[in-house]
Amino acid sequence: MTTQLLATLIAAVLVVGIAVALAIYVIRHYVLRSATWRKASGRIVATRLDADEHPRTGARLFGVHVSYEYQGGGRTYHGHRIHPDYIYTNREAFHREILKRYQEGKQVTVLYNPKNPTEAYLELGIPKVLLELVALAVVFMLAVFAVLVEMVAQYAGAGQ
Repeated sequence: MTTQLLATLIAAVLVVGIAVALAIYVIRHYVLRSATWRKASGRIVATRLDADEHPRTGARLFGVHVSYEYQGGGRTYHGHRIHPDYIYTNREAFHREILKRYQEGKQVTVLYNPKNPTEAYLELGIPKVLLELVALAVVFMLAVFAVLVEMVAQYAGAGQ
């Protein structure tokens, strides 16, 4: 076992560990925010699938534009956000599935901020991709830890 390899593996575990800790902090933020927001009945007014070109790469990006109205605090509001982290991507099928969920005229539950009822989304919660990244990072950390344990065992065995 070389000292440089050991240091590299430990550094990798530390970096991934910090990333996991940051992700857990972000997940906590999503959970706390979701717990304090109110639900309101709403209706989809209009939807469409947009296709744009990425300004730097020229890649084709897709996204769903949705408009909805909802009642909050006795007033009618209009919104267009699906999720706080919703972005256009090159995965057209993913966005077509979202479009199917929010057809014009459909009754929906809108989640809104009671402190600012104009801030509203159709979905709150933890983004699936964040959970997937945390799971992948944990698997990576466990694999590196297993390699470290094996290396230390070999080093200890060679020293006897």
